[in-house]
Amino acid sequence: MKAQSREMTTDDQEQWHVNVNRHRDTPAILMLSGDGIILNTNKEGAALLGYSEHSSKLHVSKVIPQLTKIDLLEDGNRVNSYLRFLSRIGRRFEVIGLNGTRFMGELYFNDIKVSYKHQIIVMIFPVYHDSKKSAHLII
Repeated sequence: MKAQSREMTTDDQEQWHVNVNRHRDTPAILMLSGDGIILNTNKEGAALLGYSEHSSKLHVSKVIPQLTKIDLLEDGNRVNSYLRFLSRIGRRFEVIGLNGTRFMGELYFNDIKVSYKHQIIVMIFPVYHDSKKSAHLII
């Protein structure tokens, strides 16, 4: 399934801000296989990215294009040290939802060992700035 980029209508933006603001302190969490395939996501990730169980075999670079040419794991054991470094300094990445929504997010990478296989956890925090007590997404 190929996502098409489109302009968001005012109704889309209002609904999207309602959905995002509801979970402002809760990150979208993606569970990835070692080769970058999205295995699972929390409900915030599903809502923010338009991800569903039917989006199987989707590579993380489809929603975070800057990860296209980056090896996610070093030596098959740990998350790439460069990605860990970028996580620590708060580097922003462009995130593209499957519905075409684009926004900037701070990403945090971690790895876990499950059944002798390494999996990657990516937490996505959309980037906001507050103005007159309303949150706006920086795009």
